[in-house]
Amino acid sequence: MQKIGTADIIWDRFENFIREEKEHSEKREPGWCVAVRDSVPREIENIIWSCYEKTGEGTDSKGRGCPYGEISSFLIPRIKKHQEYLKDMDLSWNLLFLSNGVAVLQSGKLMIGIPADIISYQLYRNLDDYSIAELKGEARAEFSLIGKDSISKNEVKGRIQNKQKEIDDKKRELENLQKEKEEELERIKQELEAKYADKMQLINAKKEEMEEQMNQLNQQMFLLDTEIYGIRCIMGETIQFVSLVKGNRAEEKEPVVFF
Repeated sequence: MQKIGTADIIWDRFENFIREEKEHSEKREPGWCVAVRDSVPREIENIIWSCYEKTGEGTDSKGRGCPYGEISSFLIPRIKKHQEYLKDMDLSWNLLFLSNGVAVLQSGKLMIGIPADIISYQLYRNLDDYSIAELKGEARAEFSLIGKDSISKNEVKGRIQNKQKEIDDKKRELENLQKEKEEELERIKQELEAKYADKMQLINAKKEEMEEQMNQLNQQMFLLDTEIYGIRCIMGETIQFVSLVKGNRAEEKEPVVFF
C-alpha cells in the first residue's frame, strides 16, 4: 500500500477503544473488528485482526460465525513506544488506508488497523489532475522532463485509453478481414490473395504506427510520474526533518544547508 498522508493517534481515545473492545470480549459480544469486516477489503481486515487476541467465537448480528477478541496485550506497548518516539521526534504515523471509518497506520515495521475517529490526519493532495505547469507554479520549480507542461497525467491516461480503443478496433477489423479472406479463399484463393494483400499491408502499417504512438504515450506517462515525484520532493511531502540536537530555533527565512 502506498502512503496517502500522515496521522497521529489521539491517545485518550485509543485507550477508550482498548477498554471498549475488552468489554465486548468479556460480554462475549462482537467488537469493532467484526462490525467493519464487510466494509473493507480482505487485506485490510487481516491487518485489523492482526491487532487482536482471540478470546472466543460466536455470531454477529446477521447470525454468521465470528471471533471474539480484544486488542493484543503484546501489541499495546509496541504502539505506545512508537507513539512516544514519533511525538518526541516531532514525526507522524504513515497513513496507508482511510475509508469507511477504518484507518491503517504504519511506523517502521509496525502496521495497525484502528478506527478513523481516534486519529487526526492530513491527506496528501491528489496531483493527477494538475498539469505540470500548474504543479511547477505551486512548487516554484523551474524544470521539466517533458516538452509539454500543459498536459496532466489523467489526460495522458485518457489518450492511452483512446489509442488502445483504436488499436482494438483495428485488431477486430483485421480479424473480420482475415475471416472474410479465409471464407472466400475456398472459392478463388489466388484472386483474393491479390485483392487483399494491399489492404492487409496498409492496416498492419497503421497498427504498427498506433502501437508506436502507444509506446510514446507510455514513455510520457513514466516521465510524468517521475516529474510528479520530483515535485512532491520539492513540496516537501517526501522529506521529514528530524531534530538531531537541541538548541535555539533558526529564523524561518534561514536557508537549509546540506553537506
